[in-house]
Amino acid sequence: WSVTDNDGNTTTQTQTITVEDNTPPVLVGVPADATVECDAIPAPAVVTATDNCDTTLTVSYSETTNTVNDGVGTIIREWSVTDNDGNTTTQT
Repeated sequence: WSVTDNDGNTTTQTQTITVEDNTPPVLVGVPADATVECDAIPAPAVVTATDNCDTTLTVSYSETTNTVNDGVGTIIREWSVTDNDGNTTTQT
């Protein structure tokens, strides 16, 4: 902003706004833990994400552990998302 008086004296002031994104995205649709029969293992859920700043999020999925042998064991599935500012959310 600038202002000049009748004698030609000018004063200028500026404002700097620094925009940050410190809020991680939110995963939507991660299923709760479950106990199932060996012939009823569910397919991986389709998980989405929302973010306060980034509208182009990609959710990554991986099966980090699968110890199912002879019909018993544990499967650990992991979903992760990172926004444009590097904020990450991971759920299993």
